[in-house]
Amino acid sequence: MTTVMDLSDALAGAVERAARSVFAVHGRPRLPSTGVHWRAGFVVTANHTVAPEHEVTLSGPSGRRLPARVAGRDPGLDIAILTAECDDVPAAEIADDAGVRIGHLVMALGAGPRASAGIVSALNATGDRRTTGELLAVDLTLYPGFSGGPLV
Repeated sequence: MTTVMDLSDALAGAVERAARSVFAVHGRPRLPSTGVHWRAGFVVTANHTVAPEHEVTLSGPSGRRLPARVAGRDPGLDIAILTAECDDVPAAEIADDAGVRIGHLVMALGAGPRASAGIVSALNATGDRRTTGELLAVDLTLYPGFSGGPLV
């Protein structure tokens, strides 16, 4: 890339591609969260955004609303897996994260689509969450409703 405009266009293209696999998750009163069509029929979102007593529906990129069911959750990792008949929405393209470095630019996506830019601030981040994999720390603003959305 040779110009700031080239970089800006590349980021906008990444948001457009990722947004094809993003849902608004209506799993709590008031504000929806964001979810990602991870694999055929499975949507991943943040556990804290899906209230146990609340009916869950999804709004896809086309705006069509469809029912979903909580198939599993892990409060320690703050992940909920939803099932839904969403074959008309492509599953997310999963990137190889082996080359991620501190200082790389990232975009967080919310349904709509909406985006927020930041940087990777730490690798192998630790905390009180149970995990056997790596956690990234990012420096960016997560606006209301971004929880559960992808990092691009």
